[in-house]
Amino acid sequence: MRERLWRKTRTLGTICDGTDANRNFDFNWMLAGASNWQCSQTYAGRGAFSEPEAKAVSNFFLANRDIIKLFIDLHSYGQLLMYPWGHTTDPPADADTLRSLGDRVNDAIVAVRGIEYNVGGANEILYPTSGGVRDYVKGVVGVNLSYTFELPRGGSAGFNPDASEIIPVVTEIWEGIKVFHQYVKEEYAN
Repeated sequence: MRERLWRKTRTLGTICDGTDANRNFDFNWMLAGASNWQCSQTYAGRGAFSEPEAKAVSNFFLANRDIIKLFIDLHSYGQLLMYPWGHTTDPPADADTLRSLGDRVNDAIVAVRGIEYNVGGANEILYPTSGGVRDYVKGVVGVNLSYTFELPRGGSAGFNPDASEIIPVVTEIWEGIKVFHQYVKEEYAN
């Protein structure tokens, strides 16, 4: 039986089903914050790109790497805006740019209704992870601006906000995305 808040793929396993697709990318796969136990919520799969979902996303990014300037991954929950890296606390070379832009995005979010997001490197402000799409997009595909939003918690499980909270969260995140858009336009438009 599947649970309502299922977070893994639907791949059939020998003991438990599913793989955490956001631990399945071929960038520091299984280095930190991932499990090789099938029943774990952070099971990274039989190997990097064992999941067709992760492989399809990778293929898309690689085919479009010359035109993609920004990657945003939306997750829940935690009120975080994270940039690489997940596998180490060593910051990327452009961490100052990532941090500065993240702070500007956060300022736009706060202006909506006072909700503040913690901005920083993923391993610094959350916990170690590896094989994730955010780091893969920056480290392999070469997209400099790569971020993950962890949206605010809600409901009894944290992942199920009340319906009345959906529009306010979307509204504040949209204001942040507009800051990202403006930055990309200024930096990359010819």
